[in-house]
Amino acid sequence: MKQEKIELKKQFPSSQRIWVSGEDSDIQVPFREIQLSPTVTEEGTTVNKPVLVYDTAGPYHDTSYTVDVQKGIPKLRTPWIEDRNDTLEYEGRKIVSLDNGFKSNNHKKICRDTI
Repeated sequence: MKQEKIELKKQFPSSQRIWVSGEDSDIQVPFREIQLSPTVTEEGTTVNKPVLVYDTAGPYHDTSYTVDVQKGIPKLRTPWIEDRNDTLEYEGRKIVSLDNGFKSNNHKKICRDTI
């Protein structure tokens, strides 16, 4: 299968990204404003208003954002969660072989050797 390079910051035609302020002033919700073609009928032409849709692309479609897939995206929710002061961090449990989908590390080696 041929892999193609994906252009993350390529803009969608006839649309632009806009930001709408949330309840809290530091929250900016991304939307995509899509321009529509006019409707042409026998009675004439009607201009259609742009349509707003929620933009799920995250920062990867933001032209001012520097992509670093190793670092990941900014953790915007962390300050909000910490400010609530109602959560507790803990180390968690030790990772076991079942977590990676194999019965044991030996089983993982056998599966990889057969590929």
